[in-house]
Amino acid sequence: NSSEVWRFTARTQHSFDPFTLRLGANINTRKFRSYIHSYAKNNSFHNPRIERENYSFSARLSQNLSSNSFWNLNAGYKVYENEQGDGVWFNDLESYGDTTANFPYLNVGPSGEGIQGSRATLDPVQLFFGEGRVSNAYYHTYNETFNLDLDFTSQIDNHLLEIGGGFNYNTLRHYVLGPVRIAIDNDSKSLEERIAGQNPFFFCWDLTEQEKANSDESKFLGGIDAPVSVEPKRPIIAYTYIQDRYELSDLVINVGVRFDYFDSKTLQVKDETLPFAQG
Repeated sequence: NSSEVWRFTARTQHSFDPFTLRLGANINTRKFRSYIHSYAKNNSFHNPRIERENYSFSARLSQNLSSNSFWNLNAGYKVYENEQGDGVWFNDLESYGDTTANFPYLNVGPSGEGIQGSRATLDPVQLFFGEGRVSNAYYHTYNETFNLDLDFTSQIDNHLLEIGGGFNYNTLRHYVLGPVRIAIDNDSKSLEERIAGQNPFFFCWDLTEQEKANSDESKFLGGIDAPVSVEPKRPIIAYTYIQDRYELSDLVINVGVRFDYFDSKTLQVKDETLPFAQG
């Protein structure tokens, strides 16, 4: 299986007396294939393809207030994207189960036998799948994180005092679908209607995963009230702390207090002992 990795790192430092600014960037990209043993004989080209990207950017603004006091303001932005799909079709969701698209990869006669929205089954030996077996799993994750924190440090006699706080704000997007069966009735039903019938799990995308979504919306598709866009998950993490390092001639005492706040911004069960009660 093929694999490709790229890594880029950059750091700069700038002095604007009395301030110092440090900037940084880390970029990592990876493209590779996972391995399915039952695909080894006839379908290695259908082994799942994975593309993963990490982008991280940071900035730190610092100031020395005196010979024994300084503060730092840190800001960062991160993007994590992971996309996984069939080794041939990847994010071309309509081709996964389409017999016309898959004909060059199938071991079939010239009449093009095959059932729309299905996959090749095990070969006669029952160890490996027949030619043209599609990996029926598509995932797409796209997460963004913004973080900000401020800290102040001061040496006062035998005390090293530190005070700080910060927060992380996240935007989470996720999409999961088994695309093969959306090829059924592709000549008579819309793409939205066919995907809705397969019950994909998603948030912060529209139903077809073609556009990012920022709100909840639903419509009637195939006789059911189906979500066509789902707002993103935006969990928040915040914290604040104060600590003192007290140094004696033969003893060091560390004392501090920290408060953490977590808000997952998601639904939760009201009563874990009765998870299906109250609707």
